[in-house]
Amino acid sequence: LDPFLRKVIVAVLSARDIFVPCILIFAIGIFYIAVAYIGYFDRNVCAHESVFFIRERLMLFSPDYLIQRIWVDKLFANASPWNLVLDPDTGHTTLGDRPPVLGGIALMFFAWIPQALEHYYFMAITTIASLSWIPAIWVISREVKLSSTRSALLVLALSQTFYFYFSSVFTWPKSLSGALVIGAFALLVLRPILSSRRASAAEIVMGGAFAGLSFLTHNSVMLLLLPIGLLLLAPRLFPGVRSSLLGTAIFAVLVIPYLTVKSLNEPSMSNLTKYTLTIPDTAPAEPEENKGLTTMGAIKKAYSGISMREIIDNKLYNIATIFRMGCFGRCDGTSMKKSEWDSEL
Repeated sequence: LDPFLRKVIVAVLSARDIFVPCILIFAIGIFYIAVAYIGYFDRNVCAHESVFFIRERLMLFSPDYLIQRIWVDKLFANASPWNLVLDPDTGHTTLGDRPPVLGGIALMFFAWIPQALEHYYFMAITTIASLSWIPAIWVISREVKLSSTRSALLVLALSQTFYFYFSSVFTWPKSLSGALVIGAFALLVLRPILSSRRASAAEIVMGGAFAGLSFLTHNSVMLLLLPIGLLLLAPRLFPGVRSSLLGTAIFAVLVIPYLTVKSLNEPSMSNLTKYTLTIPDTAPAEPEENKGLTTMGAIKKAYSGISMREIIDNKLYNIATIFRMGCFGRCDGTSMKKSEWDSEL
């Protein structure tokens, strides 16, 4: 071997925090792909119809796992990805709600593997990318001083749960987005707290980049990024005005260009966010009059016809539903259901 290449290999093998997670990703990835696909391969039938796991399990759950592939197909066909409704029954999710970060990872392999965009290769590559939860768990476990052996056992134990299996082979971007936001949390909050210091400039830059990429991958992580931002305002963690502006600038440089392009082509920067905040569970389809509204416009329209008492009652109902706690005042009729439209807002 070339002396330089030999040094690189020795350095990687001696760096346990790099080598072991890579081995875990490879081993768990092969296992997941084998369980999902081996035995159901048929080149003579359309890929979307030939795999039992895909047809009978994933498609019945949601078409979300195909979004990244559709993005790639649109890019290669030089076709517009905007205002393409992914779920005709509800009409609330468009292709633009899911930036092609995960699909872009597959595109990176296209230069070296021409088959990377074929269905099974694409699914395998995006499955491996969705295993980004492994280094995320590894980083957290090592930061809290678990040994490498215990960290590996923790990852192996989690890999046998259905949640992590499904989130890896069902190649929606939530797993990758979650891993990135964990990286931001580790850099900006966890490491400084454990070291009794504030985040360094390098950690701020990397944390801002991780936060921006996590938001682009799946914008629901804003529900986690906002608390992280609030934690950074604490005197013990606040990195200073200059560092805060630097991290914010990194985040903005990654996020704003895509949101600007999307807002110019679609009325709402996130149709899924608009749907979630404004459509009751008794009316799963988005009304036609809402499709041309911005998110804030739809929220204003939805809440304009109900009282503060009804709003509070409905929020208690939502909390009770999440935690399976019954229905608070909803069951005894204390909430005034004026119509199907405003009953769950």
